[in-house]
Amino acid sequence: MPASRSNDIDYVLPDQRQRAHKGEKAPKAEPIPDFNAMEILDQIGYANLSEDCKSAYDIFSLFFPDSVLQTLAENTNQNAKNQLCGPRLPKAWQWKNTTVKELKAYLAVSIMIGLYPLPRIEQYWNEQNKLQSTFTAICQRISRN
Repeated sequence: MPASRSNDIDYVLPDQRQRAHKGEKAPKAEPIPDFNAMEILDQIGYANLSEDCKSAYDIFSLFFPDSVLQTLAENTNQNAKNQLCGPRLPKAWQWKNTTVKELKAYLAVSIMIGLYPLPRIEQYWNEQNKLQSTFTAICQRISRN
């Protein structure tokens, strides 16, 4: 983006800055506007979901429909093509396009790891882990190495 244009609302062109000269006081900052926080009622609410939402996956799909995941996969692959791929990169770094199915598995594993944090990432694949049955899904979808 050219220096004369910016999508940053605080952007000021270098020649428009007001600096205090030696011996002058800096310009006074504008006061912070009043803020009224939204009132939160102490009532327990119920989710207003359609009857089609019968599982956690159905609710997840409301936030991440396949169309959104498809866009994520396409943009991820395009970014990888622009940034990572090239004839001089080692074979281990050659990009393989991701799919919606892989993104779903990645997000599922990320959520699972967030719900059950362990001190070290390797522990999710440890067979002596007390929660190993919980992490079987992780082990089946993503290899440790």
